[in-house]
Amino acid sequence: GLKGTKRWMETYASPYVLENGKIAHIAITNDITELKNKRDLDKIISKIREKFIEYNKAPKSFYEYINDKMIECFNAEYGFVAEVIKDEDKTYLKTYAITNIAWNEETKKIYEDYNEDGLIFENLDSLFGEVVKTGKILHTNHPQEHHKSCGIPKGHPPLNSFMGIPLVQGDKVIGMIGIANRQGGFSQDLVDQYEPLFRSISELVGLFQLNYLNIENEKKLKELNRYLDFALEGSNLGVWEWNIPENIVRYDKRWAAMIGFKPEEIEHSFEFWQSRLHPEDTDRTAKIINDYLEGKTKQFVNPHRLKHSDGHWVYILALAKFSDLDSDGKPTRITGTHMDITEQKIQEQELIEARNKALLAEKAKTLFLANMSHEIRTPMNGVIGMLDLLLETSLDSEQEDMVNTIQYCGESLMTILNDILDLTKIESGKLQLEHIEFNMTKIATDIISLFAPECTKKGITLKIRNALDHHLFMGDMNRIKQIISNLLSNAVKFTKEGGIEVIISANAKSNNIAEIEIMVRDSGIGISSDVQKKLFKDFMQADESTTREYGGTGLGLSISKRLIKLMKGKIEVFSEIGSGSDFVITLPLPMARKGDDKNEPLPIKDFKDSSLKILVVEDNAINCKLIHAMMDKLNINHDIVNDGLEAVKLIGIDNPNRYTLVFMDLQMPVMDGYEATSKIFDNCLLNCPKIVPITANVFDEDRVKCKNMGMVDFLPKPITIRSLNELLQRIDD
Repeated sequence: GLKGTKRWMETYASPYVLENGKIAHIAITNDITELKNKRDLDKIISKIREKFIEYNKAPKSFYEYINDKMIECFNAEYGFVAEVIKDEDKTYLKTYAITNIAWNEETKKIYEDYNEDGLIFENLDSLFGEVVKTGKILHTNHPQEHHKSCGIPKGHPPLNSFMGIPLVQGDKVIGMIGIANRQGGFSQDLVDQYEPLFRSISELVGLFQLNYLNIENEKKLKELNRYLDFALEGSNLGVWEWNIPENIVRYDKRWAAMIGFKPEEIEHSFEFWQSRLHPEDTDRTAKIINDYLEGKTKQFVNPHRLKHSDGHWVYILALAKFSDLDSDGKPTRITGTHMDITEQKIQEQELIEARNKALLAEKAKTLFLANMSHEIRTPMNGVIGMLDLLLETSLDSEQEDMVNTIQYCGESLMTILNDILDLTKIESGKLQLEHIEFNMTKIATDIISLFAPECTKKGITLKIRNALDHHLFMGDMNRIKQIISNLLSNAVKFTKEGGIEVIISANAKSNNIAEIEIMVRDSGIGISSDVQKKLFKDFMQADESTTREYGGTGLGLSISKRLIKLMKGKIEVFSEIGSGSDFVITLPLPMARKGDDKNEPLPIKDFKDSSLKILVVEDNAINCKLIHAMMDKLNINHDIVNDGLEAVKLIGIDNPNRYTLVFMDLQMPVMDGYEATSKIFDNCLLNCPKIVPITANVFDEDRVKCKNMGMVDFLPKPITIRSLNELLQRIDD
């Protein structure tokens, strides 16, 4: 076309025979550019009307769709859709939807804080204001030079072209659309071409405003209902209208097509619709209709199933409203739409099935881990417990070294098991952090003392540099111990010469929160930059040779990072091959008031004079032997039975006070600990003994279940004489 414009052409050609026998063609070419543009525009308008129906209860989604569609249509960079608000003393614009063009942290925060409810433009002495005041479309390809331009803030992206479109309802400007930075700029021809789109959007936005602001003008409401009917005509929704006094229902061709009929094949009655209704939906649908007719509900929303002509069921979503009232205000006509939501329902069902499968898989995983925990912890309870008792006997140095080695191996196995369980808890969101007072200096010193013998054996130094002037904090002491131990374990493992240093400091304090920094520095083999990128992934080690030479599961750092994240902290690594590594933890911890350290272990107590009389319910013979030995060592009066049924017989209605305390294993033959506990509480009614669960299951669900049943405290396996002593002292006190 002229000036390089592109035009759509349509050519018709017809052959004919000349006198000399040759074939010639005659062709007619028409310029169909306007027709093509109109068809494209009709499609856009139809799509917007569909979205109007789809988002009839979500205006923000509808306006965001309009904004995106306008930017797409005009090949522009930015846009917004805004409402004109008129208060008593001022008029301003409030955005429905707006492109995020934040250019710095300040504007980013403004967008995040106010976008959901709408950004406010109060200055109408501007290009925006000119559109609102005049009610006319304004377009300029030099917005900065326009006499109404008020400039742009520093850092704002360049503004190369602008078009403002008023959204008009009658003679009132109710909002505006702004579009900026169109490639090639804006022109009057473009405005004329898209005028039907602007008009259609104005009508739909007007409908939204009136529907959601409860406009009381009945005449305008009816007029808007007619506009709504017009908007529905261009969509793929079925339309119906029910004349209530005459009980006549009119269905359009799209309504009929949804259930496989032609318009002439259906009966225009309420009974025809009822005859296609799924039997399971009959009562619920009748209630929805009656409640709406009686004014009990303000909206008519009816999801139901209709029988297709070929026999299958179609899921329908019906939306409707009163379109006419009599002189007494009673509804005489309801107008509504039908939407085929079968695909959506199928997808929902597939999602439900997928979710159920995932839940079953998670349940199976949890059950497997619980069983694995029980099966491993039960024999380990005997191993570690017996070793604990053995160390209390007279041993020569060689025997003591052997026992310590066995105990170390057992504790290493328990560490691996605990790592796997921790990972599972974190992944499922079931890990709960404690919030108790602890002494940071003491736990660091205690951990150093645990690793000191191994460092001495390897000929490397182990030092601690503590710059804390405050030592008491609130947090999960055991998890912090676990993190530091993981880092120290790696440092010792990968350091052959030189030394390791633990540096503790507080970088900042505010509002009684201290930012604690713990650095574990070693002179070991170092870590390459490539490995550092994946160092905190599950089961990750530097390479296969690392696993062969140094051992380990590759879970310690992954779990440490996740625990630190749960504590709202961070972990960083600084390392080079051959130059050692620095692992730096930063944790925000509340400072506890200075006082006595509450984390000192309780000394072993002689319970000879205690009034405690204990029944131990445990099926495993080794564990029975272990607990019996520990109880004897603590001088505790006790009996042992091997299943829950025996315990119930001993603590019956006639003997409720026979024992003051019951240690109850949860997994046993004949009768498990849960059932036994329930029966004991039923039998005793009053003055029941306290029941403490002893179990290899360490999941939070088990603790909650035990607590809800009335059990007290919790003694996880493996049991040590120290853990038993501390629990008994808590209960005895």
